[in-house]
Amino acid sequence: MNFVNVLREKTKILASFPEIGSVPDDKVMKSMGYRYWVHKDYLLFYHYEPKQETSYILAVFHSRRDYARVMRKFLK
Repeated sequence: MNFVNVLREKTKILASFPEIGSVPDDKVMKSMGYRYWVHKDYLLFYHYEPKQETSYILAVFHSRRDYARVMRKFLK
């Protein structure tokens, strides 16, 4: 199974446990309710909407990448 398919399978757990991920250290991302989940060497960023009972996957970064700098560009 390729990486994308494995990642899709792993993210199905978010349907049952949407708050399983960690809260990022970045203040802006934290204040906006973003969370991240680690899969091997990758960080999967998502946002959970309780009213809709839906998790939205926003980005996937390699753990060595400066994710906070990249994400801030999209959050402005």
